Amino acid sequence: MLVAASELFLAHGYDGLRLDDVIAEAGGSKISLYRSFGDKEKLFEACVRHICAGYEADIRKLTLGGDDGIDQFRALAEALVKMALTDRQLRFYRLVMGNTTRFPVIGRVWYENGLLTIKEATRDFLENLPWVAMSERELEALASALHGALVFRLLNEAAVLGHQPDAQRIRDTVDMAVAILETRLSADASWLAPL
Repeated sequence: MLVAASELFLAHGYDGLRLDDVIAEAGGSKISLYRSFGDKEKLFEACVRHICAGYEADIRKLTLGGDDGIDQFRALAEALVKMALTDRQLRFYRLVMGNTTRFPVIGRVWYENGLLTIKEATRDFLENLPWVAMSERELEALASALHGALVFRLLNEAAVLGHQPDAQRIRDTVDMAVAILETRLSADASWLAPL
C-alpha cells in the first residue's frame, strides 16, 4: 500500500490523491488503510519516509572507482546531481515544498531523512579518504558546503524554473564543488596525512 500511495502522491499531489485510489491501486480496504496509517496526513508522512529511504538506499549503494580521492569525489558529486535531477526527485521536492506550510512534520521528515542523508553521504566519503584528517566540525562544515553547492543549486533551479540544467551547467556545478574541496584540502598542509 505504501508503494502505491507514494507513487500516487507523486503523480497527483496531496490534494489530488484520493484514498479510494490508493485502495484501488494497492488492494485492501479503508479499514486496513486507517488501521495502518490513521489518516491521509499520516499516510503522506509514511510515504515521504518511504521515498527518502529509497533515495538513501540508492546513495549508500553508490560505488566510486579510481584511486584518486578527488576523482572519487567527482564521481560522487556527479551521481548525487544525477539522482537529484530525476523527474521523480523533482516531483518529490515540489510535493514536499508545496505542503510543508500546511504539514510542518513533512518538511522535518524530508529534511531529516532526505537532505541530511545526502549531506551525511558526502561527510562519510570525506571521512573515509585516507589522506584527509579533519575534525568532526570541519567534516560537517565541508560536507554542508559541498552539499549546498551541488544539490541545492541545480535542484532549486530545475524545480523552480521547470527545466533541466544543461550538461555544461551541471559540469560547472560539479567543478565548483571539486574546487571547494581542493581549495579546502590545500589550505592547510596538516590536513594531508602521509600516504
